[in-house]
Amino acid sequence: MSKANNLTDFLTDIADAIRVKKNTTAKINPQDFSSEIASISGGDVKLQRKTVTPGKNAQTITPDSDYDGLSSVTVTGDDNLVKSNIRYGVNIFGITGTYTGGGSVTYARPFNDIY
Repeated sequence: MSKANNLTDFLTDIADAIRVKKNTTAKINPQDFSSEIASISGGDVKLQRKTVTPGKNAQTITPDSDYDGLSSVTVTGDDNLVKSNIRYGVNIFGITGTYTGGGSVTYARPFNDIY
């Protein structure tokens, strides 16, 4: 198997592994992976669904130990992730910012009567 560089490669690797186990060259659709895997494992496959929130660091999503695999992974979105909310030229998750406004910071002096 190759190292998957994108979703298409990843799905192709899964289909290829199933084809090797079943000794076939037939096309396998991703929505059929669960039943295809169950047919070669000799029983029901226990799959898990997970939801992921993007963050600063890369995340590897794996099933919990009592599951055979993942049936789906949902990556949550955020309505505030728009180019006008991101500083100009900064790219966050494929969105390049256009915000050029500035801001001012007001500092309150504590104990004004002491100065």
